[in-house]
Amino acid sequence: MQNQIEKMKKNRITLTDDILKLLSVLTVREIDLPSDYNNGRYICGLENNSLYGGSYLLEDMSRALGIFDQRIEGTENNSTGVEFDKETEDKLYDLHDFIVKNLVVIENLLHYWSNKGGLTAGTYNTITFMKEI
Repeated sequence: MQNQIEKMKKNRITLTDDILKLLSVLTVREIDLPSDYNNGRYICGLENNSLYGGSYLLEDMSRALGIFDQRIEGTENNSTGVEFDKETEDKLYDLHDFIVKNLVVIENLLHYWSNKGGLTAGTYNTITFMKEI
C-alpha cells in the first residue's frame, strides 16, 4: 500500500454576490468510472466544463447572473452559444476561472456554512486538506 501524506493548507477567500449567484447553480454529476478504477464506489463531483448546468459556459453563467439580456443580438443560434462584448466575456471568464481554481475551498465553505445560515458576500478563512499518494 502506498504512503499517504495529508497536508493542511490555510486559505483566505473573498466571495462576491456574483460568485454566490454562480455557486447556487453549480451542477454535481455522477462520475461514471470503470468499476476496476474506483473499486465499485459511488463517485460524484463537479465537472469544470459544465459547472453551471448546460453546454454553453457563458450563456449558462449569464442566465445565473441575470445578464443574459446583454448578449449580442443575432448570436442566439450560434453553435458555440450566445456571444457578449469583450468586457462582459472577460468578466464571465474571470469569474469562472476564480471558481475553478478555488473549488475545494468553496466546497468546504458550502458544507461548513450550510448549517449556519448559509454564505453571504464577504471574506472567509478556511483550511483544506490534501492527500498526497
